[in-house]
Amino acid sequence: MATQMKVSRWSRFVASALLVVGGTLLASFGTAGASGARAKSSSVPLTVGVFSSFSGANASFGPESYDPCLAAAAIVNSDGGVLGHQLTCKAADSRGDPVDGVPEAHKLASTTSNLVGVIGPDGGTAPTVVPIFGAAHLPMFPTTGSSEFNRQTDKYFWRVLPPDVATATALAIAAHGAGITRVASVFGDAATNETNIVPFANAFKKLGGKIAISLVLPSGQPSYSTQAAQVLAAHPQAIVTEADPQTEATFMKDLQQLTHKLPLIYGTSGTQYAAWTSAVGLAIGAKLLASIHYTATPFSPFSGVAYKLFKSSLLKTHTSNPAQFETDIFAMAAFDTVNIMALAMIEAKSTNPVVYNPFIEKVTELNAKAVVVNTFAQGKAALATGKSIRYVGATGSVVFNKYHNSPGEFALVKYTTKGASGAVQVVKLISTAEISKLS
Repeated sequence: MATQMKVSRWSRFVASALLVVGGTLLASFGTAGASGARAKSSSVPLTVGVFSSFSGANASFGPESYDPCLAAAAIVNSDGGVLGHQLTCKAADSRGDPVDGVPEAHKLASTTSNLVGVIGPDGGTAPTVVPIFGAAHLPMFPTTGSSEFNRQTDKYFWRVLPPDVATATALAIAAHGAGITRVASVFGDAATNETNIVPFANAFKKLGGKIAISLVLPSGQPSYSTQAAQVLAAHPQAIVTEADPQTEATFMKDLQQLTHKLPLIYGTSGTQYAAWTSAVGLAIGAKLLASIHYTATPFSPFSGVAYKLFKSSLLKTHTSNPAQFETDIFAMAAFDTVNIMALAMIEAKSTNPVVYNPFIEKVTELNAKAVVVNTFAQGKAALATGKSIRYVGATGSVVFNKYHNSPGEFALVKYTTKGASGAVQVVKLISTAEISKLS
């Protein structure tokens, strides 16, 4: 944790320094580039930025948001676009690094024509990059779960999926509900992993459980035999975990070499990715992993009009492997984000981010008089007749609180070896009320 604090302080210093140096540029962009000068001609396309990791340890995060952006943009464009404008998606590689992400964020915000919003930043860069996009008056939909944004006040910040504290608490409820009272807490050293450690421990202890051992794995090591031996000696019923795919695969392989029976694995939503399941499955055996691996993830029924449209459009993007995101809640959230922005612009009758930003909440909030719509086409048609709408998309209901966070509910899911990325079996639903009571 000490290392994380040093990185965070340095990152904030770099961000602050660059904001001061670039303050004039950002102010200019916020009042001209991001407002009235944007998209005067209906023939000019609008750009949605996807600011995430496209390289490095978390390279899978980028396509997870970019592919769904392409899928949503294709649907919007096929239905006439937004106020006559077509949508495009632009990838910006944050590299998952808080320092490298700063110049990339400045570049995206200051040089991209008709940039109307951003999917991202991710957990590794959010603390340094959120202020940049906020200063540029760009609506952003971060994929970070960091607790530091639980009570944030930036009006351009909109978090569609629940924070890490909710994920960790749901994981504790799920494990304890399965009769597990003794666990090993094993997380990678990335900031996005470590934010789960304390919330999980607090919730699990409140439920009467015990943390038999708590370890943070330094990423990218050739062996974790020492840590594996420590975990085995603690005799846990389950390992609660999230680490990057290669680190996790190496650790689990080392643990397997020490015992004939691996403990159950309870992972955060970070362990649902195909990159993670493929790497760990290759290390210990796909069938074995499927028999012991459970994930606590924001819940979606993976059915209904919105989900079917998401899935069918995703598979038409012709990217390297879009099928891996069929049941990925983060990919579904990115898809919904594009629809929400597009409908907010139509409701506001403006593509100016400063003007349409408040309408993001208006097209999603609980409203007894609103027409519930599940697709962009439904929403656009309803708005054309003067009706108020409430968009409920592939991820389900999105209701922002005063801090622009949407709490949501969770599910404990089990992945099988069926299909390219595994089929999802919902084991248990965990309500928002249960999570709020503990967290």
